[in-house]
Amino acid sequence: MPPGVVQSADKVMKMAFYLPLILIIAISAYLLLSHRRIAKKRGAADRNFNRLESLLERRFGLLSDAAKSLRDAARADKNALAALNKAVDAYARADCTEDELRASRAAYAVLAGLMPAAENSRVGLDKNLRALWREIVKTEEDMGFLLEFYNDAAKAYNDSIRSFPGSAAAAVFQFQPKKYLR
Repeated sequence: MPPGVVQSADKVMKMAFYLPLILIIAISAYLLLSHRRIAKKRGAADRNFNRLESLLERRFGLLSDAAKSLRDAARADKNALAALNKAVDAYARADCTEDELRASRAAYAVLAGLMPAAENSRVGLDKNLRALWREIVKTEEDMGFLLEFYNDAAKAYNDSIRSFPGSAAAAVFQFQPKKYLR
C-alpha cells in the first residue's frame, strides 16, 4: 500500500477511537453541569419550603396563644371559639404541610372574625392580646410572600427538570418535581 493510504487508515482508526471517547466526556460534563444547575434550583425551593414550615409553626404558636387568651378572657361567642379550637386541633393532627396550611388558615380566619368583636366589646383587648394580634397579622403577610417565593422556586425547578435537555439529567439523577402550595 502506498504510504498516504496507510496514514489515512491510521487517522480513521484514531478518530474511531477518540470520537466516542470525546462524546462520552462531553455528555458526562453536560450531565454534571445540568445536575449542578438543577440542584441549585432544588436547593432554593427546599430553603423556601423550610422557611415556610418555620413560619407556619410560628404562626400556629401565635394563633394558639391568641386563642388561649380569648378563651381565658371569655370575650368571644362559644361557636366561634369551638371553630377556633377545631382548627387548632386540625393543625396539631396535620401530617403534611398542605394540611397545616389549611388548618392554620382556618384558625386565622376564625380569629380574624373574633378580634374586631373583642376589640369593640366593653372589656376591650388587653395589651398582650393586641400585640399578639399585630404579630399574627405581620406573620400572615410574611407567609403570603414566602408562599409566593416558594412557588416561584418550585416552578423554576420543575420547569428545569421537565424540559429538554434538563429532563435527561433529571432522569439520570432521579430528580422529583416539587408540589405547589396554595
